Amino acid sequence: MKKVKHHIDYLVVGAGLFGSVFANRMLKAGKSVIVAECKDHIGGNCFTYQDQETGINVHQYGTHVFHTNNEKVWKFINQFVTFNTYQHKVFSLYKNRLYPMPINLQTLNMMNSELYKNNVQYTPQLTKDAFEIINKLFNKDSRQFNNFEDIATCRVGKNAYEIFLKHYTIKQWGRNPSVLPATLLSRIPVRTTYESNYFTDKYQGIPVNGYTELFNKLLAGINVQLNLNHCEWQVLADRFNPKKILYTGPIDQLFEHYLGSLEWRGVEFDKVIFNTSDKFGTAVINYAEPEIEYTRSHEFKHLHPEKEYNSIKTVVYHERSYEYKATLYRLTNKIFPDYPVENNNTIDLLRRYRSRLLTDAKYAKLILGGRLGAYKYMNMDETIFSALKLSESELLKNQTRK
Repeated sequence: MKKVKHHIDYLVVGAGLFGSVFANRMLKAGKSVIVAECKDHIGGNCFTYQDQETGINVHQYGTHVFHTNNEKVWKFINQFVTFNTYQHKVFSLYKNRLYPMPINLQTLNMMNSELYKNNVQYTPQLTKDAFEIINKLFNKDSRQFNNFEDIATCRVGKNAYEIFLKHYTIKQWGRNPSVLPATLLSRIPVRTTYESNYFTDKYQGIPVNGYTELFNKLLAGINVQLNLNHCEWQVLADRFNPKKILYTGPIDQLFEHYLGSLEWRGVEFDKVIFNTSDKFGTAVINYAEPEIEYTRSHEFKHLHPEKEYNSIKTVVYHERSYEYKATLYRLTNKIFPDYPVENNNTIDLLRRYRSRLLTDAKYAKLILGGRLGAYKYMNMDETIFSALKLSESELLKNQTRK
């Protein structure tokens, strides 16, 4: 049998966090790698750039704060960039007042006094007792905690849920919270103290020079092809005949949606430069009311407290969510979805697509990874850890074959 000639070891489809970490590890191990990317830049949704008018480092796809308790991930990423000490704080706008998020004692006390004219001041113990009472009521009614609305109401109470979470969630996901999975709430912390930092991980911050520096270093020495359309990575695969292909794009697009399209949400932004040195006084404002079309606003100068921006202007991105329709965007392939929508239908469709990978010889050398390929929302540290695990597994397989 004639031996097939492989010109490269790995073709990585996608220059986002998962693909870039994997490509870096393979190159360091002496493997030949090419990265194919549909966008005109590396870094995926973590891409940052220096705004020419203000000098502010802008997160093109919304605020990305790195946070982790994973020592291995923290040591890995610190090989490439230096992080600042930014601590993320978020506020929710309701009835022209700003309330600290996540929901904590200050949020609840402000809600009671300002919205319900209630003089009861929550304490840690009183809050815990109140939440326990809510839990007992739910258990008494034998309600099944199998959706976002049930769990959210149970955790923060009906008033706080209705004010701060319900309409924000509807805008973000385009669905009633009663049909959204309960697991979504695991991403939203709730506090019985006055702790107002959004994250409490041991390590957190933002690269001093922005995330693009991280990707430049991760992909240094690697052939990166940008601005590729949906089919061009396959042309590269035919040309270089890689031993393995890591695909980090949407899994349903990989199969040309022949079984149907998965459900996705996308986000888009309106950029505004304000003629003031500080618009909000904080990095992120959530909009809890349904009348406001945006889900949140980002003022990027606050992500770098270590810097003194001399500009008399500030950059703000207003964010809105929309229903991503694959059939509308797949021809250009320049717009990708952002968030997978998990429900019974998408779980079943995902299973069928994955089954095709295992049964069709055409995909024998293909590996799926990343948020879009795995159809799973992951934090940045989870993405890095997953990519490191995959690279270690691949290198171990290579050793075993030898």
